[in-house]
Amino acid sequence: MRMNVSLLEDIEDNYNRLDIKNAMSKITVPVLIIHGKEDQAVDAGEAQTLFDLSDKKLSRLVILENTGHTFGAVHPFEGTTGALEKVIEEITQFTKLL
Repeated sequence: MRMNVSLLEDIEDNYNRLDIKNAMSKITVPVLIIHGKEDQAVDAGEAQTLFDLSDKKLSRLVILENTGHTFGAVHPFEGTTGALEKVIEEITQFTKLL
């Protein structure tokens, strides 16, 4: 069995175009970044870095304590969590400002 490497090749071929940090420094629309402080998949510092690169007049960063990558939700979905409800609340408030 041969491993398909087309995704990796695409990333390498289009690195500059797909670079999220580069894109964040150029974005001109409102951005909401929500991150769980206990995320073990992606460090919360990455969210801070993206926020630091963004236009602060258009961006908001929310770091939620005591939650991780999925905000406590599991697959298959078994119901909401306090952290996920907070995410929904933050999104709702952010979109009302647009």
